[in-house]
Amino acid sequence: MSDEDAELLAKPTELLMLPVVVLGLYLSGRYSYILFHSAVEICRIVVLFSVFVLTWHSRRWSQNSSLTFLGISFVFVAFLALLHTLAYKGMGVFPDYDANLPTQLWIASRYLESISMLVALLMFGRRFSPAIVFGGYFLVTTAISAAIFLGPFPDCFVEGKGLTTFKIVSEYVISGLFLASLLLLLLNRRAFDRDILRLLALSLTASAGAEIAFTQYVSVYGPANEIGHYLLLLGTYCIYRAVLDTGIVKPFSLLFRTLKQEEETLEIKVADRTAALAQSEERFRVLVEQAPEAIIVFDDRLGRIVDANANAEKLFGRGRDELRMHSPEDLYAPKQPDDLPVKTTFREHIVQALADKTVAFERMVRNADGRDILCEVRLSRLPSADQTLLRASFIDISERKRAEDALRKSEARLKLQFERMPIACIMWSHDFRVESWNPAAETIFGFTASEAMGKRKYELIVPKDTQPHVDAIWSRLLQGDATAHSVNKNNTKDGRTIICDWHNTPLIETDGHVVGVLSMAQDVTELKHAEEELRKQHQHLEELVATRTAELTTANSSLEAANRELESFSYSVSHDLRSPLRAIEGFSHILLEDYSGKLDAEGQRLLNVVCDNTNKMARLIDDILAFSRTGRSEMTSAPIDMDGVVRAVIEELAPAYAGRELTFDVKPLAPAQGDTAMIRRVWTNLIDNAVKYTALRADAVIEAGSTIGQNEIIYYVKDNGAGFDMQYANKLFGVFQRLHGSEFAGTGIGLAIVKRIIARHGGRVWAEGKVNEGATFYFSLPVRETSHA
Repeated sequence: MSDEDAELLAKPTELLMLPVVVLGLYLSGRYSYILFHSAVEICRIVVLFSVFVLTWHSRRWSQNSSLTFLGISFVFVAFLALLHTLAYKGMGVFPDYDANLPTQLWIASRYLESISMLVALLMFGRRFSPAIVFGGYFLVTTAISAAIFLGPFPDCFVEGKGLTTFKIVSEYVISGLFLASLLLLLLNRRAFDRDILRLLALSLTASAGAEIAFTQYVSVYGPANEIGHYLLLLGTYCIYRAVLDTGIVKPFSLLFRTLKQEEETLEIKVADRTAALAQSEERFRVLVEQAPEAIIVFDDRLGRIVDANANAEKLFGRGRDELRMHSPEDLYAPKQPDDLPVKTTFREHIVQALADKTVAFERMVRNADGRDILCEVRLSRLPSADQTLLRASFIDISERKRAEDALRKSEARLKLQFERMPIACIMWSHDFRVESWNPAAETIFGFTASEAMGKRKYELIVPKDTQPHVDAIWSRLLQGDATAHSVNKNNTKDGRTIICDWHNTPLIETDGHVVGVLSMAQDVTELKHAEEELRKQHQHLEELVATRTAELTTANSSLEAANRELESFSYSVSHDLRSPLRAIEGFSHILLEDYSGKLDAEGQRLLNVVCDNTNKMARLIDDILAFSRTGRSEMTSAPIDMDGVVRAVIEELAPAYAGRELTFDVKPLAPAQGDTAMIRRVWTNLIDNAVKYTALRADAVIEAGSTIGQNEIIYYVKDNGAGFDMQYANKLFGVFQRLHGSEFAGTGIGLAIVKRIIARHGGRVWAEGKVNEGATFYFSLPVRETSHA
């Protein structure tokens, strides 16, 4: 045993008093249990109250705040123990209550004590307000006492039956709380003096043992009850000794122990901090050296730069040694953007920085080449014991400023365009509130910008019946749909309903988040009304077309029937006319052949005239039938080799110009698309006319050629024959129209056939001529893709 053990446990006075107290209690118990119980409880109450007095008065210098907490709790535990002692059967203080009252007070005091012990250890090392703790315990103790005396507290003893289940279970719970406190004490044993640790551990063990002993209660004189009280007294004594040593005998020992521990901890922290500062200083130097901005450090008292990084050398065009020869204000350009004196503003910024403020401003600096550079400067104070050091960082913002100026100009232009747009432009926030409202929107909807700003869609222009439709569009836009087009009804300020054509685009941040919507709208009310009117007119027109189509169908049927009748009539007339003509021609030839000797010259001439006229009449009938068929025959479109067709026609007409000096000049002819037989008939009629009307020319020349226009191919037949007077050109292509006399044979049908064929091909015909100088006849055919094949 150590000296401290001897001092703590082997004091002669205490060794003599211990058996005396135990013997006295034993004898009192043999005489009267009430005397034994009262003596034990009074001793316990006195010890608990003493602990409170010791801890309360030593709280100012005690380093262990848990003991102060424990002392405050003990005074209220002592109060409940005192009530328990006075309420005991036979004391006569509470005559109207049975044995349940002291048992309830006992359980309450033990719950309060065991919980307080656990909380005190949990709060070890923490600071608290003693007044607040005292007040809290006062309220809790008052509530417990009221619950016991007024009835809500559970019964612990029933006359004739003994202890209740609640009482027995509570003894075990309280024992468990004391053991939990013991475990927590052992876990924190390094914070306690060894002797005090032993006393506290012994106290908690004895208290837990006492509760277990009380669970075996049979009678007041039973051994379990007596052992429980002795253990209870031992636990109380040990806690008293621990508090006494901690609060009075060994406060300074504990204080120095704590100080020693704190000193060792502080030395470790200082060493760690020193190493951390060294690492931090190295990291700071690396960071400063590698920082993207130019950094200088200067001493305000000396007015000189003391250090700079590589970017500072690059920005100012000077090495570090050269920079150390200058003051910071030497780096400023004489002319500043705000036109303020350099020295004045420089001193103001330093004053603010020395007040531990980080100052940010813009200044124009001048490098060694004399070039001025606009920089953003940040000035801050560096901690230093013997120097007034300040750190200044410079960032070249020339490009950024130019970009900002360009952005401002761009924004100004966009704003101007936004304001001058002839259509309504509205910017909505994410929750569909107006953020921008241009003049066109004011004109269309009637609300001014100030009236519209901040308002939701339904408060302004969206009717209730279109809200679901608009909500669906808005939902798609918020999900990032590229655009949304719709035609909606909208309200105006003056109560009108208009129709607007909307184009909506989501406003998307670079991170993909939709922050709003840009909407552009046009009032299309009049347009929609016009479209509706046009639709009605179109419908009416379709009805008219249907009616007219039916009429035309009927007329076409009638026309087809008439054509069939005409064709039948034509053939009938042709047959009926040809028979007499053949008879006249036949009999005329018989007279000329058989009776020529009986006829004089005049008679023979007249018979020849009759034969010629019958031939003319036959040709006329053939031409009329050909003209009629031209309008009715079916067309077969195919590519046409115009060169081949023209040369075949010239060869076919060779007998008509046999024996004449006639020159044909056929230019290259563009191919065409059409009915080959019909186009051949066109060339035949035109070339035959040219041959006929150049008959009186000794040096006749006929030319055929073509030219290609944008939408048509123009073909022509040119001759140097009789020509015609242009004032009668409009009669050339009519039926039975002739501009010449009997000197040139013809029926007046050939050019009419040409016009009808070309008209059916979608072309046109015309002619140019001059009397006795020749004529040129033109016809055109539409250009088709296969025409150039």
